[in-house]
Amino acid sequence: MDRSNLIYTEDGRTLEITGSVNELEQQFRSFGFVRCHQSFLVNLSKVNVLSGGEQQNTYYLTVHGSTRKIPVSRTRYMDLVKTVSGRCEVR
Repeated sequence: MDRSNLIYTEDGRTLEITGSVNELEQQFRSFGFVRCHQSFLVNLSKVNVLSGGEQQNTYYLTVHGSTRKIPVSRTRYMDLVKTVSGRCEVR
């Protein structure tokens, strides 16, 4: 919204920064972040589960220390499975 984005940190803080998700994706890529959905970037080292949802073709991931389900797009799911294989649980 208005090129404003929320960043949720490991210690529970929420930061608001400006810029498009495309710009953030480029800036954070070298730190191990990937885009899992149109509106979400995630640090791969923090992912603990990648799985399908209750509905067919619905995918999500969870990160260490959180119960929140982060959406994963159908087009990015298979790439994420290959990327996180061996690092986290894939259901």
